[in-house]
Amino acid sequence: MKRWISMLMIPVLLLSGCAAQAEAESAQRSYAAVEVLDRDGELSGSIISVNAGESAVWAAAGTLSLRDASIVRSCDAPSYGDAARLYGAGAAVLATGGSINMRDSAVDTDAPGAAGLFACGGRLDAANVSINTLQSDSVGICASLEGVLRAQALSVTTGGTDSPAIRALSGGSVTVEGGSYAADGADSVAVHAAAGRIAATDAQFRTGAGEVVRLEEGGEVRLENCRLDAAAAKSPDGYACAVRLCGADGGRFEMSGGVLSAQCGDLFRMEGGAAEIVLSSVQLTAAEEDRLLVCAGGSGRFTAIGQALSGDVRLSGGADLDFYLCEGSSFTGSVGSDADAAAGACSLYIDESSVWTVTGDSALASLSCAGAIVDGEGRSVRVVGTDGTLYLQGESAYTVTVDRYQKLCDMSGAGRIAPVQEDSAELEAAA
Repeated sequence: MKRWISMLMIPVLLLSGCAAQAEAESAQRSYAAVEVLDRDGELSGSIISVNAGESAVWAAAGTLSLRDASIVRSCDAPSYGDAARLYGAGAAVLATGGSINMRDSAVDTDAPGAAGLFACGGRLDAANVSINTLQSDSVGICASLEGVLRAQALSVTTGGTDSPAIRALSGGSVTVEGGSYAADGADSVAVHAAAGRIAATDAQFRTGAGEVVRLEEGGEVRLENCRLDAAAAKSPDGYACAVRLCGADGGRFEMSGGVLSAQCGDLFRMEGGAAEIVLSSVQLTAAEEDRLLVCAGGSGRFTAIGQALSGDVRLSGGADLDFYLCEGSSFTGSVGSDADAAAGACSLYIDESSVWTVTGDSALASLSCAGAIVDGEGRSVRVVGTDGTLYLQGESAYTVTVDRYQKLCDMSGAGRIAPVQEDSAELEAAA
């Protein structure tokens, strides 16, 4: 028996096939649920949802305490598309105008588009919860439309196509403390931010068939002391990389401490628009033949702070990259353009405490170097202008060709690491 009878007039969407999806997407924020909360209350025990577009638990208003619950969402109806993806229709646990405090529970979904936990405009705090989703478009945890989701010590696994373990969309914010997050389905990343924010500390992320982090539309991801393991398999578009920033506004990725490992493919890929990466004291591991960074079109900024980097940097499609080595950073690799009709341009800044170990002939738009440039044997590297000017006489077999060169190094444009605690405080203020 339902614990509450909602006083809201809520259309229950039970149509089938394409008509059901069209109706759901037009309604967008029409919801149905087994347990509907429109005032303060408590829930526990077994809650099962089997109808199309229906959630098991929905907090529309008030504050819900959800303890020791076993929540199951199972249905064969098609996903409701954007109604599910952006607005949370059919999520197992959904917070819209209300707030949910969830502890010591389990969530299992076996329905297309059925997210585990979803905060759409509302707030959802979860601790010690296990979440498993099996079908396509079924994210583990998600926040959208100014929703706030805070996760502590969760165990999340998704198995369907396009089913990230964590997602933040359109102003949604997710903060993570500890826990494990795995996405095993095709084109399913562990962490996905599109015009939303994700901040995590001391957590583990793994993917089985694509990049471990994907940012789009100005999404932001901040990671502190986390472990990221990217799959060996290529994504459906044929690229293999660990972290991808793409779209008209590629977003911002920050990582301090922890481990980032790619079984194959490039570590980082920027494509299409403005994007930024900032790394500090991260242990990076990639296959030897693959690249540190690919910048394919648009503009990008890459900042290393006390960071060891290894692998080549390649540009194409007219890309414009600002590359900063700060505070004792080291970079071992070469810089240049892929064979492309519209080659890219890189401006490299090396402060007095940092070093570039050159592994092949390189080409830069500009080089500002107060530090050291050597080859693998410690020999100085020749730096020459595209107009023939000899800037540095080197003993190495390698040459760096530049349009502009200066010994003075202005690092004011470098990125910085913002502590994840700052993001947590911002979310607390917004909640």
